[in-house]
Amino acid sequence: MNEPQYDVQRVRERLVNYTLYTGAIVGLPIFLLTTARAADPFSVQRLPVDLAIMVSAWIILLLGKRVPYRARAAFLLGVVFLSALNQIYTQGLYGFGPAAFLSLSAMAAGLLGMRMAFAMTAAGAATMLLAGWAATEGWLSYPADMQQQHLSFNSWFQQALGIVFYGAVIAIILGSIHRTLANSVAELTRRSRMLEESNLQLEREIAERLKAEEALKLSEEKLSSALHSSPDSIFVIAMDGLRIREVNDAALKQFGGDRSAVLEAVFPALWEWEPAEEAARFFHALKEHGSVHSYEAQARCDSLGRRMLSISAEIYAVREEKHAVIVVRDITQRLELEERLRQSQKMQAVGQLAGGVAHDFNNLLQVIRGYLEITLDEPSLDPVLRGNLQEVDRAANSATALVRQLLTFSRRQQLQAMPLNVNTLLTHLLTLIRRTIGEHIELSTVIAGNGLTILADQQQVEQVVINLCVNARDAMREGGRIHIATTSHEFDAAYCMTHPWAREGAFVEIAVSDDGPGIPPEVLEHVFEPFFTTKPAGQGTGLGLATVYAVVERHHGFVHLDTVLGKGTTVQVFLPQVTIAIAPRLTFEAGAKVNLSGATILVAEDESDILKLMLHILESEGCKVTTATNGKEAELAFLSHAGSFDLAILDVIMPKKSGAAVYQSIRERKPRLPVLFCSGYDFGSLGEEIENDPYAFRVSKPFTRNDFLAATAAMLNLGRA
Repeated sequence: MNEPQYDVQRVRERLVNYTLYTGAIVGLPIFLLTTARAADPFSVQRLPVDLAIMVSAWIILLLGKRVPYRARAAFLLGVVFLSALNQIYTQGLYGFGPAAFLSLSAMAAGLLGMRMAFAMTAAGAATMLLAGWAATEGWLSYPADMQQQHLSFNSWFQQALGIVFYGAVIAIILGSIHRTLANSVAELTRRSRMLEESNLQLEREIAERLKAEEALKLSEEKLSSALHSSPDSIFVIAMDGLRIREVNDAALKQFGGDRSAVLEAVFPALWEWEPAEEAARFFHALKEHGSVHSYEAQARCDSLGRRMLSISAEIYAVREEKHAVIVVRDITQRLELEERLRQSQKMQAVGQLAGGVAHDFNNLLQVIRGYLEITLDEPSLDPVLRGNLQEVDRAANSATALVRQLLTFSRRQQLQAMPLNVNTLLTHLLTLIRRTIGEHIELSTVIAGNGLTILADQQQVEQVVINLCVNARDAMREGGRIHIATTSHEFDAAYCMTHPWAREGAFVEIAVSDDGPGIPPEVLEHVFEPFFTTKPAGQGTGLGLATVYAVVERHHGFVHLDTVLGKGTTVQVFLPQVTIAIAPRLTFEAGAKVNLSGATILVAEDESDILKLMLHILESEGCKVTTATNGKEAELAFLSHAGSFDLAILDVIMPKKSGAAVYQSIRERKPRLPVLFCSGYDFGSLGEEIENDPYAFRVSKPFTRNDFLAATAAMLNLGRA
């Protein structure tokens, strides 16, 4: 707290300092003037006194507050006393001496109080009496015209009495004024301090109130921000009448309408409850329990259609008026995702089951088809029996196709990328497409020139085209036209900037267009989502376009969809174009005549029936065969006769050691020995080294006898070359 401004002592100090400044400054010209009058004996006598006074004043001023106030005041009184004494000495009763003694009393009263004033008065009177005695005794001399008056002690005594009387009066008056002023100043100071303390208290209260108001404002802003930034719809309603009092932005966006209209509405009337009595049940539960959490209700909104809502509410009181905060969350999408997840898990379980069944079924089909071929090759077979067996063979072929579909569904087939000419692929696929889409759909094609080569899995690319055609067919129930076109593109950075869906590079485009009704905007953003379908229940899985998207992404391509309501839809598939020729893998002519006589072959197969079949086929062609029922046996057999084998035929998955592990053992000793892998579904575990090995090939089960022999002959010829 600052010191009050009303302080008598401070005024005294300032008065002393100002007087000292004045004396120090004015003393210099007085001293110079006295020096100039050096011929005057009285002036000469004053020179030492004036010089001492001036020098002392400057010393005290330079020391400043290091000289106590009373010392400075005493010095000032001493200066005045010396001046008065000098006047008495030089001019006697006719100078300023008596007046100086009276001023000394006044100054003492003002600076040091009444007691000091009386002391100065007494000192002045005593000095006058002492000077009078000295003058009458002849110790003091004055000019001749003033000498006679100064020799009278009575004159000096009268002056002393005057000093005593007037000095006492001045001391009493100024002392009283000083005391009254000091008391007034003390009271004023006390009140000033009280006022300042009151002001400080008021300032603290104002600061606390402003802080509380700022905190309240900040709290309201946070509450408002939280309210309006919530993705859930939030309503504040009055329980008396259920009218809406406050609403957040999400609610306005979700249920439509402007704020003023919503704030006038009754909450249950915002949407159509299904069933209608659901609203009454909800508010009955709210009033009974005071709160409701995650109450699920079905509602129909004008802007959103039928939705599933999760509603939570709690009642609170404001000035004895009951209100409720109601939070509405749209859980339609969540429930749909949960249903899709259940469907996905179901399909995953079915896929795992299908994959396992397909693998086992493959082995059975391998044995059935193998022995059927051997039997049908018998020239003496009864014609009727031959016909029956041929029907069995056709059924086995159909079963083989079904198994491949099951393996594709279960995703147990790895991506088998190879160079493909898109035009050739589509040309071979058109017959199947026409049979698939039906006669009520017209099919047209525009095939671009040569050079449309991609690196892709043929079966998966064919599946993409078929899915797009089936999707287009389903969009035209009453018939229409499907158009398939191929071309190539080179997209640069500038094009991709204006077409965000594109990617830089060279791509081959396969476009499938229809003249159906087009896709509505609310459906368009979901078409590539798994399990999303607009078809009636039981007529679609929602995997068609999702599969297209997944396959294209897996091939490092992209999909673009363009649709116009009432005119049709075009789906463009872009796959990276191959610009560098890739050497083709080993191929063989199925059914060609082969000569395997004398070949020594290692065969490793864990299925005994298939091993017997392969042994029968190879030995019937004159081969010398060493068999193994697991990977460890195959490795030991090879190590025992490493130099005698012309070919190794290995199952991919075997007990104890896999086909890939046996391959590594073979390569360590015979880098150029041909190896033929056989598998019902999984070649993905072979690894990149085997994929790029020109002396390794694979054949899928179930294979025909002729395909197996042709592949074996091709591998033997490769090893002999």
